[in-house]
Parts: sequence; structure tokens; C-alpha cells
Amino acid sequence: MCSLFANLLENAVEAAKEEITVTIRYEHNALIIEEHNDYQIEPIIRGERLITTKKNTLRHGLGTYNIERIVCKNMKSRIINFMQVL
Repeated sequence: MCSLFANLLENAVEAAKEEITVTIRYEHNALIIEEHNDYQIEPIIRGERLITTKKNTLRHGLGTYNIERIVCKNMKSRIINFMQVL
């Protein structure tokens, strides 16, 4: 759970201009964690994956993948709506 929040918040801090909102609730036998931020740079999405905007793609761009991996493996669950860009 610590790795999940570390990745989630690290990505949010790097992406946000000024505002980050994290909501955690338990609903219908499911733990729901939502993170929203007012991103500085428009996110790039290919399929259902976020693509890093940083130059060194070998050292960056793994945070969202790690979040999904942690949820699927350790929590025996899945991410239903990983990201929605409005």
C-alpha cells in the first residue's frame, strides 16, 4: 500500500500546477482511490497507458505502470478506470 501511494503522489506532484485531490472511500465491497490534479502538460495516452513526457524514457514513465501492477498483483483487484482526461 505504501508503494501504491508513493507512486500515486509522486506522479501527482510532478504533474500538478497547484492542486492535487486524493479521495479514498469504501463502496460496495471495494476500496476506491481517486487522484485528480490540474496537470501542467497535457497527458499523452496510448491505448490505456500513460506515456512519459520526459526525455529519458528508460528511467521515467514507470510510475503508472507500477501503480497498476501493485493493485492487480497485491490487492487481487484491478483498475477499472485508470485515467480520465477531461
